[in-house]
Amino acid sequence: MKIAIGDIHGKNCWKDLIDREFDECYFVGDYFDNYEETPTVTQIRNFKEICEEARKNNKIHLCLGNHDLHYLRGIEKSEKYSGFQWYGRFDIQEILEENIDLLKVVYQSGNYLISHAGISNTFLKSLNLEDPLDINKKFEENRMSLAFNGYNC
Repeated sequence: MKIAIGDIHGKNCWKDLIDREFDECYFVGDYFDNYEETPTVTQIRNFKEICEEARKNNKIHLCLGNHDLHYLRGIEKSEKYSGFQWYGRFDIQEILEENIDLLKVVYQSGNYLISHAGISNTFLKSLNLEDPLDINKKFEENRMSLAFNGYNC
């Protein structure tokens, strides 16, 4: 069984899902910016736990979402989405940067591409790419090239 978990926004509902037997588990981003007033410290702790699980189990994969991307270094200040936590931004940035090696923009599982916002031909052309998996390398080279600004999606 393959599991996809999306848009947890600081909640810990994912714990019940990964307690099951699975072949692969994909978190598709948006680990932060909870709309139910979950404290930033709780959201950070939750993300740390997800990262710990991913480091222990190579079947767990983590994608970036727009509510994660806007905290990273190298992203324009205008690239902010609803729920952005100005007061906790540096702490969130730190935990994301500490775990950047776990975070990808896109994964492939069999014939399926897994990402937060989808991959269109227009997006690939805007990056001068043909292979969607090359997006990960492009992100490593230039984070801003992958901003979820609606134009690229």
